[in-house]
Amino acid sequence: MKYRLRTALTITIVLVLRSSLVAQTEQDFSFFTGSCAYVGHQDGDTSLYTYHGETNIFYSMSQKKADFMLWLGDNWYLDEPEWESVEGLKKKAHYARTVKTLQPLIKMHLPEYAIWDDHDYGPDQSNKNYPLKRESREIFMDTWPDNPSYGEDGEGIYTSFIKADVQFILLDDRWFRDRDSKWDYGLFKPNPNKRMFGEKQMQWLKRKLLEDSNVHFRIIVNGSQMINPLAKGDCFAHFPVEYNDLLNFISENGVKGVMFLSGDRHYSEIIRLDRKGTYPLYDVTVSPLTSTPDPVKGREKHSRYRVNGSYFPQHNFSIFSFTGDAENRKLSVHFFDVDGRELFHWTIAARDLQ
Repeated sequence: MKYRLRTALTITIVLVLRSSLVAQTEQDFSFFTGSCAYVGHQDGDTSLYTYHGETNIFYSMSQKKADFMLWLGDNWYLDEPEWESVEGLKKKAHYARTVKTLQPLIKMHLPEYAIWDDHDYGPDQSNKNYPLKRESREIFMDTWPDNPSYGEDGEGIYTSFIKADVQFILLDDRWFRDRDSKWDYGLFKPNPNKRMFGEKQMQWLKRKLLEDSNVHFRIIVNGSQMINPLAKGDCFAHFPVEYNDLLNFISENGVKGVMFLSGDRHYSEIIRLDRKGTYPLYDVTVSPLTSTPDPVKGREKHSRYRVNGSYFPQHNFSIFSFTGDAENRKLSVHFFDVDGRELFHWTIAARDLQ
């Protein structure tokens, strides 16, 4: 009798623990995201109020609910000569975080995770040759203390974390980056001397993609777009050695749940890339928060890779929401304008990324 009671009690405890674990894994949560936040000049220039952006956007964000904020790069814009001195870098970072227009979001006291892109790393189109890269990294680390780590061996700012059943992989597209102006191909072969992430970061990324097999979504976050076949420049697809390597790795290892989140473009869109024999890849681009919009041009204007209805050439932000149990887990992406009005929403189930 005692044995039966002990066995029953053990089974009950196991079921309770398993139920608790499942509940934690399937936790519903959401986060704000966006890129390209022009905040004006630290000398008091108020051009932001007249033609560089809508200051109301951060107030509109503060009127909605989310569990954290994820900054997608160009979180401020370094001006010349700010990027030429450590003092200039520090002053702009401080100004960007204390400017009045941002305070409604700051006062929500949410965790804030971030990557950088060229304008908050250094000058426009800056790469591995930026002479103040180490000083810029120190400022990034001081500005974004919620990030769990910052690269490896004192290099880069890439990191990762898991929230419920979602893995976030935050990449660094500047520290190891070669010049964008290099040829993508030479003698009909991918140029081995043109890389965005570098060997060390690529190996780290692959290790992360093979970890935590129980996650439903793997969100790879980058400043530059990742899979847009029609992008004229500043896209991972223009670094074909690493691009082909990553996509082949995902396919060959059966990595499930992968999608991308990016900024930079000064307009928002969702790109879909179909792959033979497996699920499609998506890249959700959210831009700009307050910087000047730059409408799509040329061959991208009527892109067949863009999800219908997902193009927004105005200031906007997005909320990503994860809901449902293990059998019905889904992601909903909602885009909002500067006044908090919904522009568009898109939903994808976890089972559609397997």
